[in-house]
Amino acid sequence: MVTKNWLNNLGCRGTWIRILYMLLFTVVYSVVELIVIAATLFQLGFVLITGNRNARLQGFNESLSRYVYDVLRFIMFVSDNKPFPFADWRGEHAGPQGVHS
Repeated sequence: MVTKNWLNNLGCRGTWIRILYMLLFTVVYSVVELIVIAATLFQLGFVLITGNRNARLQGFNESLSRYVYDVLRFIMFVSDNKPFPFADWRGEHAGPQGVHS
């Protein structure tokens, strides 16, 4: 019984399509990691030079962190919702307390 279910699952077209999307988003995640590192270093440099955070970069970083969250949720089977570009970019900005405005 278990073997038959396993063979049915192995032959499921939807599963193979999901695997392809997961591979795509794994590559996207690898690229985004580099962007995260660059944005972090830039914000750090900005803080060291000016003593303040760059507000525009902070908004971008928040938006990027939401995207990373969505990608990881999809890759790890937490969600079936494919992230951007297959869905809208979730870029709403949070206020200083982390409350969405």
